[in-house]
Amino acid sequence: MLNIFEEAYEEFIKKAIVVLKDTSEKLKIQADKASEDLFVIAEELTEEGKVYMSAAAQNSPEPVKDIVKTFASSSDDLKDVSQILIFMLISHTDI
Repeated sequence: MLNIFEEAYEEFIKKAIVVLKDTSEKLKIQADKASEDLFVIAEELTEEGKVYMSAAAQNSPEPVKDIVKTFASSSDDLKDVSQILIFMLISHTDI
């Protein structure tokens, strides 16, 4: 009787491994597709941002134009939001 349970357990494990491998492959495909989609969205947002920055540079008051020019000419990516906030605080203080 114990032998039957062991065989059934081994068969169950084999099937579970197949299901997990199949699921893993499907999830990898979905993750790759999501990554590609996010890349496309990021490119679109970058282009939209350039259009917005251009419009802001043309149609805004001088202080805003200064900020836009600074961001446009920056060699940094300014990925750190704290750096942007510091820049905004410094550029708007009357020292």
